[in-house]
Amino acid sequence: KDEDVPFVPDGTTDSEAVFCAILNAIEKKFTRLPPQEELIKYLKELCDHIVGDAAGPNHSKIVVAADKENGTVANQKQQNKMKAPKIFNFLLMYDQHTMIAYSCPGSL
Repeated sequence: KDEDVPFVPDGTTDSEAVFCAILNAIEKKFTRLPPQEELIKYLKELCDHIVGDAAGPNHSKIVVAADKENGTVANQKQQNKMKAPKIFNFLLMYDQHTMIAYSCPGSL
């Protein structure tokens, strides 16, 4: 385990390692929670880098869902039905009302 980073996986799975790497990259770039659009842009860059060529500009999708008092609002960006050889998905809470989902290939 690397003691120089705040987020270290407890286990040995690639899922734990990559999620901790994402959290460490966010921690390093931002001193506090950035505006939602800025975080989404950075997460998309990080995740597309992780999946490499499989996530070309249109193969992945990032979705923001905000559970408002009067319903759910969803904002979808960059989607393509093409199959990619790698699969990478995760959910991340932004605040108590907003969840960010990343999916490659771009199907949620």
